[in-house]
Amino acid sequence: MKRRDFLTTSALISVALGATSCSDDGPDPVDAPSPEGFPSHFATGRVWPPSTSILDSRITAVKDRYLTGMASVPKAQQVFLGGWAPVLVDLTGPTTWVVVVDDKGAWRTRRVKLEPLETKDREPRSAHTGLVAGPAAIDDQHAYLVLGVRIFEEPRSERVMGVSLKEDVPCQVVLLKLRLTDGAVVASLTVSDSHPARAVEEHLHLSFSEDGTRLLLAGGTVPDRRDRGTDWVGMRITTADLTVEFDARTVFLNRQVVEVTPAGQGVIVLAEGQPTAELVLLSDGSSHQLDLAGGIVIGTWLWLLRGNRDDTHLVVADLVSGQQTEIPDSATASPTWPRIHSGATAVIDFKHEEHLMVWRPGEHTPAWSSTGRDRVPHGVAVLGDLMHIWYENGASHIQEIWRLGDAEPLARHVENAFLSSGVQAITPWGVTSEDSFVLATRWLDQSPTPTASPS
Repeated sequence: MKRRDFLTTSALISVALGATSCSDDGPDPVDAPSPEGFPSHFATGRVWPPSTSILDSRITAVKDRYLTGMASVPKAQQVFLGGWAPVLVDLTGPTTWVVVVDDKGAWRTRRVKLEPLETKDREPRSAHTGLVAGPAAIDDQHAYLVLGVRIFEEPRSERVMGVSLKEDVPCQVVLLKLRLTDGAVVASLTVSDSHPARAVEEHLHLSFSEDGTRLLLAGGTVPDRRDRGTDWVGMRITTADLTVEFDARTVFLNRQVVEVTPAGQGVIVLAEGQPTAELVLLSDGSSHQLDLAGGIVIGTWLWLLRGNRDDTHLVVADLVSGQQTEIPDSATASPTWPRIHSGATAVIDFKHEEHLMVWRPGEHTPAWSSTGRDRVPHGVAVLGDLMHIWYENGASHIQEIWRLGDAEPLARHVENAFLSSGVQAITPWGVTSEDSFVLATRWLDQSPTPTASPS
């Protein structure tokens, strides 16, 4: 993206939204009790987005009382396609900050009140800019959001959220750092000047290093693209000022990259003339030659798929000791990186109504394993070493809370159908699906035990 184009769009944003660091058109944050323990019961409706508003939303990260994501904000429709804009939310209000840009090209936030869409707001508006939701993560003081930014030469009118993924257009990739207390943008970093929009939403993984002082960003190539060897990301970035400490692309400067697969805290790179793929750990920059078709890395532990289309199985490997354990009956296993970052360290392989496996970092065998329609849940979320599962039992919707590794649940009760499926993550404040957050109303007496493993 050319800077003059970005500045022109910035001016439009400033005029349309009156962008400032904060404003008075939203509710003030209110004090709320800091819940201790693990949530056991939940409200019957969502707290965000407000039930009175009718808008599209997507949640990308949660931690305690905060969440990040994207929402269709009516006031932003003349600036961003569909009004699709990044948001930071304090659930105690709830208070919502929307990310905008000032007339100097600097990112800013504005506090907004999400209201029901009027009839005129539901009609598509023309805009020069489309945003794509990338991954996000939240620590104790800041939120980190990855965005795809696309500037169009001519204004466009679209009802869809952000840039249409059917148009695999290149966009700029930006990482923003927002302060939780007031939503202010305190730092930004351009990760890429040209990256496929679809890859931003579907092929980027963001997490923290073990000590929480670094961000690890992994992004793979998009299949069937001519330039697929150049559109990937593998970076270690400081949380303090968003300085890039390590870029995995430097490892392959003299090699032609054919394909890259994001693997959580690493990238799997296949270079031309290379018989096997190379796994690069973003935490320390080390490389490992492995025969693998895909996998997930947390720290120095790897959950990898090995084999071919006809014979694929799951292997758990400790990259420090070299010990590997093949998981029995894992032909259909495929641990995936979470769509919503919550700081949970457990590795989950979950397929609706078919199987569920959960590993604690540092362990070769799963702490939970179930197969068969009778016991496989419809939803699962892990906080510390406690797991919450939802499943149907006839006409009832059942919740169970388990400590990983135990033979019996800590609690079991009937819950509202709103939570029976679609749950992605849990915090002491409540649970979230991909587009809604529901507050907790009661908690267990015992708290989940935190782990020291990377999130």
